[in-house]
Amino acid sequence: MPTLYLAYRVRSLILNPSVIAWSILFVLFWVFMWIYVFGNELASFKGEVWYESAVKSYVAVMYSSLGIVSMGSVAVALTGSNAVMASSIRYVTRFTRLTSTRLLIEDLSASILVFSTVTATIVASSILLSWHRYGVLVVPEKPLPLVIVLLMLGLFFYLLSIVMTRLILLFAGAKILQTALTMMPLAMSFIPYALLFTKTSEFIAYAYPPIALQALAIEATSGIEVPPTGIVVSLREATVSKHLEYHVNLATTLVSYLVWITGLALIAVLLSKRIKAVHPEELMI
Repeated sequence: MPTLYLAYRVRSLILNPSVIAWSILFVLFWVFMWIYVFGNELASFKGEVWYESAVKSYVAVMYSSLGIVSMGSVAVALTGSNAVMASSIRYVTRFTRLTSTRLLIEDLSASILVFSTVTATIVASSILLSWHRYGVLVVPEKPLPLVIVLLMLGLFFYLLSIVMTRLILLFAGAKILQTALTMMPLAMSFIPYALLFTKTSEFIAYAYPPIALQALAIEATSGIEVPPTGIVVSLREATVSKHLEYHVNLATTLVSYLVWITGLALIAVLLSKRIKAVHPEELMI
């Protein structure tokens, strides 16, 4: 049975002002912009043979990419809260039913649940608003693969936040560096978003797995195979030629992902051994 920590952790993260403001409201603002401003011209093509396919592709690109940005924002909240609560962990695991292993499992579960809730909010809002604007209900073509990809991204950003937390504790007292480390997950979540509009080499896409995972999320939603970068440009070209030059290599993506996940976990463990006791007053999160 889970302890009260799980429920309290979920509630504290969901009600965290930065999660509400940046992970939900800020991203919903960009959902509105994508649908009612950037995609305004798309609605004028209603009635064309390719209209429904174009809407599905456009909406799939939108909420897959913005969902990653919202995860990066949640990871910022995780990083800050984990750094502040670090000094109390030894007492919690000593004087409560929480062991170190159980604490890790429940913290991971709470974080993934929050990632899922925030992303589901973005996806549901995107579907409803796009339905209102374009008259096309864009539901995922492959729901299970989409859920798997989103959970993989959630685990990635969770471990990234843990590493950033360890670095913050290691460099306690360096306020500017602490702020930069806290914001790092959000900055890294914008890399896949930026590469929606820019074609680059496949190496970059597989060197940083969220880029390729973003493309897989778009594939699962739209049912259309897309390249890992320059997706918006490629989909426009495909509307005319009905052909995409290349698509994501699933095996390479999984290998890259596993290497990153393993590496982040090992780095977190190694950094934990170097951290000394840090007073909360030394942290400026």
